[in-house]
Amino acid sequence: MRQETITLYKFDELSKEAREKAIESLTEILAQSADEGDNSEYEDALQEIEKAFGIKVTNYCVGSYRLYDFNFKFTDSRWKNWDWDDITEKNDPSLLLRYFNEVDNYCRKGKYYSIDYYKDGKYSYKRRYSKVIFPEYSCMLTGTWCTNAVDDVMNNFWDYYRKGFSVREFINEMLDKFFSYWEEDLNYHWSREYIEEEIEAADFEFTENGERYC
Repeated sequence: MRQETITLYKFDELSKEAREKAIESLTEILAQSADEGDNSEYEDALQEIEKAFGIKVTNYCVGSYRLYDFNFKFTDSRWKNWDWDDITEKNDPSLLLRYFNEVDNYCRKGKYYSIDYYKDGKYSYKRRYSKVIFPEYSCMLTGTWCTNAVDDVMNNFWDYYRKGFSVREFINEMLDKFFSYWEEDLNYHWSREYIEEEIEAADFEFTENGERYC
């Protein structure tokens, strides 16, 4: 039996019409897959943000087809002796600074290290706590891009301090950035630029008319 030979092409080898067909057929598959991955990363980041800032984010929505929205409330038992109504609502720089320092201590966390050595024939062991101070925040909390919004507000804290932000306004600024970045990422997944990048990175092969060869 005679077998038909199929000629395969890389994306950049296709005609303009075939590339358009390839993009159209793969956009939903690639975009939805990327959305699922980013949603998982951002949801994990949100949990860390809630722990660090002593809040619970409620009724939030984010996606490619609607504007993001969110609400939050204060919940952290670490600061149960605080008068939250007083601290979070007043435009008092000293209260914002107090809150910032608490969050900063939680985010940096620090590390323990130990040293053992002999001195004058005697063995000694010491355990110390070291808080590593970085020049600026970068991918804090999770080590991923998902907490860039937290980096932004923490690195620019003194601007908010000079403007007399309340704690609630400070958190709202951070969450607004967080959800706007999240939404931007989801929207980008549906762009032509992203789909072309993913097709080329995956090294897909196509038939002459732009159909993916599996």
